[in-house]
Amino acid sequence: MHTVSFYAIRVRVSRNSEKYQALGELNTTGLDMYNIFKNYINKHAKEAIEDQKKNKALYFDECSELYFDDKKEMIYGYAKVGKYGETFNVVDRSSKEPMYDGKTNDIFYNQRYVMAFLPGDLREGYIAVHTVHQTNVKGILFDHFKTFCLANYGLTVKINSLLPKEVPHDVLNGKVSEIRAIDHSPTQDVCDELDKGYYDVQTEFVIKSRKNSLGRLRDYVTQQGKQKPTPLIEVLDQQSSEIKLFVDVNGRKRLYKCDNILGKGITFILDEKNMNISQTTGIPCKERMKQLLREHLNIVLKEIYGKEDIIA
Repeated sequence: MHTVSFYAIRVRVSRNSEKYQALGELNTTGLDMYNIFKNYINKHAKEAIEDQKKNKALYFDECSELYFDDKKEMIYGYAKVGKYGETFNVVDRSSKEPMYDGKTNDIFYNQRYVMAFLPGDLREGYIAVHTVHQTNVKGILFDHFKTFCLANYGLTVKINSLLPKEVPHDVLNGKVSEIRAIDHSPTQDVCDELDKGYYDVQTEFVIKSRKNSLGRLRDYVTQQGKQKPTPLIEVLDQQSSEIKLFVDVNGRKRLYKCDNILGKGITFILDEKNMNISQTTGIPCKERMKQLLREHLNIVLKEIYGKEDIIA
């Protein structure tokens, strides 16, 4: 499942201040946030950035798949994120024959899309992060960039999930198409069928609607994002670590955690049929990803500023 999540980037007036600067006037640096981000990427374009505590690496690959739009103050494209620290085996799916044995020092890279919109006339910029197979650039990119800004420019940068103050009406009116209970513990009878005498079984319990919807989001949460005491959710909640709702909003599918809709931030599920995914590489078309993330970012910006197509 491919998703895109949105984050707000802001710069504090001072380290302990709760006030934020306009992104085009960052103290005495003489630079705006767009050019600082651009400088950061160019400085690290030819080297892998490593997080040795988490055994993760980020590589911009000499900016071969990253693009800078100085006029729109946008940066977008593919970066590579990988893991290392344990051995792995690469096996051909067809022949079942082993092809390669990865060593602990080998980095296994995946390409993930990112889009940053950093307008100098606002106190808040926006970053869209593409995730698939639970892998994205968020953690290592955000942490390393914040450290870079503090060390090189004395700037305290905050990057947080983009949170609406309340659930928008069109989201509340969205139809729930699927409910997923994560790490659901089935009944003892089901466990007996799976493995006699073994009850520590965790599953993902999925409820889908074939014809009609499972109601609207407002049936499950309040406008303030608090979970309503519906009988179905209460039953599932007792036996699961979390409940996720798939909601159709204005023709697009969004994913929410039932008990923390506002806290999770804004996430869209991307339709794989419209992503032009390469059969050879498994990577979505970069031009299509640019279009999709821009469309979704414009939806988010409309909810914030009430204007259509802020990013032309």
